[in-house]
Amino acid sequence: MQNIYQVSDLTLEVRQLLEASYPSIWVEGEISNLAKPASGHLYFSLKDDKSQIRCALFRNRSRNLTCTPKDGMQVRVRAQVSLYENRGDFQLIISHLEEAGLGNLQIAFEKLKQKLSAEGLFDNEHKKPLPDFPKTIGVITSASGAVIKDITTTCERRYPLAKILLYPVQVQGEQAAKEISAAIIKADQSKLCDVLIVGRGGGSIEDLWAFNQENLARTIFTCQTPVISAVGHDVDFTISDFVADVRAPTPTAAAELATPDMSQLLAQFKQSEKRLFTLISSILNRQIQHVDILTRRLVDPAAKLKSWQQSNSQLSERLQINIRTTLSRQLQVLNHINRLIQTHSPEKKLSQAEEKIRLLKLQLIKSTRLSFKYHSEHLQVITGKLVTLSPQSTLDRGYAIVSDTDNHQILRKLKDVKADQQLNIQLADGAFAAKTEN
Repeated sequence: MQNIYQVSDLTLEVRQLLEASYPSIWVEGEISNLAKPASGHLYFSLKDDKSQIRCALFRNRSRNLTCTPKDGMQVRVRAQVSLYENRGDFQLIISHLEEAGLGNLQIAFEKLKQKLSAEGLFDNEHKKPLPDFPKTIGVITSASGAVIKDITTTCERRYPLAKILLYPVQVQGEQAAKEISAAIIKADQSKLCDVLIVGRGGGSIEDLWAFNQENLARTIFTCQTPVISAVGHDVDFTISDFVADVRAPTPTAAAELATPDMSQLLAQFKQSEKRLFTLISSILNRQIQHVDILTRRLVDPAAKLKSWQQSNSQLSERLQINIRTTLSRQLQVLNHINRLIQTHSPEKKLSQAEEKIRLLKLQLIKSTRLSFKYHSEHLQVITGKLVTLSPQSTLDRGYAIVSDTDNHQILRKLKDVKADQQLNIQLADGAFAAKTEN
């Protein structure tokens, strides 16, 4: 009779065979789809360019790790080959893990990150501030994922005044980066949104690779609308996170960053209202006290009021009389001016003005000539004094100027003269050299 296995019996036997055949082996590969549940165990896939194997690293072993596992990391593991019987999954039970190098995707990620950072795409000086009270929030993500639901729910809870505008795109696959870039450009050019949230849920480095594309990074950098990147979970980082104006650890956190908290705003308004009420009450109390003081100062308020009424009545009558008088006077002046205008011809005024200009011109010419004559005579007197007092006049009278040839010092006294001294003798019509003998 043919032996028929129960599923559980077959999986148990296969597990025992695998564990007996491969009790402890070393395997090298790239970490992918890393999961860190609350239990403290680590679950991931170990892969190369052709295959992948499920792996489990239990909490008691993960405490002794010398590195922190993450997606894209190239590692070497010591493990036992086994089978997870509940699902019939072939897996490795890891007892030791060490870093072996970076995987191809991680290398590409680091290379692009260094390139864009060197160009300044990550610099804080290019980061745009988020609006305080956005009217419309553009969300660029999958229409069927949980991201749009989380963002919508968060915005409705925190700030229901904001409108959510979805730009549905693929967030995974070869065309995802192009669709996301096109959606960003469309939303930016439309000017409908005050802020954009670009994101998706968590996943492996392969799942998030669309957000590590250079063309998408440059599209985000040139976008005039502020962009919040919300890709994956807290531990996931993409190129889009670095180039965006703000990076949010989760889509829900992105919605919180994009919107103010209505409850906090209401609380602030209530506090402001309370402070305003207190201030107004204080001002009113002070004014009431001031009115009370003024009231006590009045001997007879009714009499004062009656007196003011009489005074106001008299002033009103006087004001009306003054207005009528002033208007009458101004009317008389206006009539007089009109008569003057009609009486005096502009041509006569012009002729008088021309005659006055002619007389002023003659006076100016006369004054100029007298001034010129005075200054000419004064100049002759000064010139004569200069001629009289000039050194040349002295030389003309027979005197000479004697100076030392070497230092050009003028010799005024006999004690300044030395034997064999070279001299320069300046006469009225020239100069000559001389030398002392004794």
